[in-house]
Formats: sequence, structure tokens, C-alpha cells
Amino acid sequence: MLDVLRCPDCGAALEPAGPDAVTCRAGHRFDLIAGRAPDLVRAVVQRDTPGQRAMRFRPLVSIYESIWRPLFTRLAGGTDPAAETDQLIEWLEPTVGATVLDLACGPGNTTRRLAAGLDGASVVGLDLSVPMLEQAVQATPDSSSIGFARVDAHTLPIGDATVDVVHCAAALYLFGDPAAVIDEVARVVRPGGRFIGMTLVAPLQPLGSIGRTAEQAFARLSGLRYFGARELEEMCSAAGLEGFSARSKGGALLFVAEKPGS
Repeated sequence: MLDVLRCPDCGAALEPAGPDAVTCRAGHRFDLIAGRAPDLVRAVVQRDTPGQRAMRFRPLVSIYESIWRPLFTRLAGGTDPAAETDQLIEWLEPTVGATVLDLACGPGNTTRRLAAGLDGASVVGLDLSVPMLEQAVQATPDSSSIGFARVDAHTLPIGDATVDVVHCAAALYLFGDPAAVIDEVARVVRPGGRFIGMTLVAPLQPLGSIGRTAEQAFARLSGLRYFGARELEEMCSAAGLEGFSARSKGGALLFVAEKPGS
């Protein structure tokens, strides 16, 4: 699963360097988290917010996919995570042997669902949280079709136009600069490839300026940033992704966009 990853220092390919690290041809060395996930973060661009700290809080990590995420999504009016993934897989139609990134993979539940639902796909789960990745590795049997790595979504250590699909669910509102993350997604996806995922829409938008003011205050305190379908479509379009389509269910927004070309 090292094929898709690149050295964040020089861009070279990575290769094993014993049981605890990987290295590149220039000699840059990166430790493995839980013996399998290369830590490819040199400098964190993402702001350290309450939302980000929650993703590193081990008691929350331990119940994230089993209790927290399903409850949080349902309270927002969405479906359960498994139903979300099933819908997104229907939109994909990837070729056999596709390379898929699960961006902000958390403890790897959706990463494993994607690998099981996509015929012959190689799926790489990416996250910034070490506790999340530790749990993901421990819960995932060692397999040639699933890998994990620690990355900052704002600066993906992945070559241009090298993956077929980027999946990102329940995370865009956690990123400090979601537009920059979508730019990175567009860079690494091949022509004809897709960006799919789920986010939560701004819950107070119907209240007009009062709602926007309240959401901005909440964003400053929590680090969470909500936006509507139109703003998400504009960010995708600015990054060069076309054919944006979305389906809403309560406060949840499932979306897909495509990089033009083939």
C-alpha cells in the first residue's frame, strides 16, 4: 500500500525500512504507527481546535464509530454511516483495481466498508489523529488491499493524478481550510476520478443573518465550519471538479463531483 504515498520532504516513493519505519531513496525516514501506518506529517497545517482535540481524545475514539458518529449523524437528521457508504458506493462505479483514498478515515470502519464494497479496490485510510489510526490498524486485518497513513489533509503526500476516488465523510467541517483540502483532492485524483462524501449543512441557514452570525460564533469557539450545498459546489468548481451532485437528508449532505477528462 506504499505505492500511492510519497515522501513529504522530497516527493520520492517510499519503501519499507525494517519493522518500524519506511524511508525514501533520499534517506528520509518515517516511523510506523502501530507497526503499519507511516507517519507522514512533518508540520501540521491544520489549526488545533476543540474539534480536532476531540478526535485525539482516546475515550471518544474508542466509541467514535460505534456510538458517537451514528448518534451525531442521526441527530443531524442523516442516515447511519453504513447506509451513507452504501449510497456513495452506488455513485462510484469504479473500475476493478481502483485506488481509493478514505480521507479522515477515523478508526477505519468506513475504510473497511469501502474495501468490501468495491471490487478489487485498494483503499488507503488517511487521518491526522494518532489514536484514530492506532484503532484503525488494530481493527483491520493485515491486507494488501487496505493501508493507513497519518497525513494532514491540507498537504497530501501523494502524487498528482494518481488515485481514482477520494472519499471524505463527516470531516469537511473539521478542516481549518476546506477549500484548500478540496484543492488537494482535485490534484491527486486522476481525470475521470471522483470526490465523494458526506458533510453536515449549516443548521441555522434558514434564520438568515442571525443564523449566520450564530454559526460564525460557534465556528470560532469549536473549530467546526458548516456550509451549504451551494458553497460546497463552488469550492469543488474552483478546484476544477465538475458535475457536482448532492442529496440531502435532514442536516446531512451526500455529494459527488468529478475531475474532467478520461
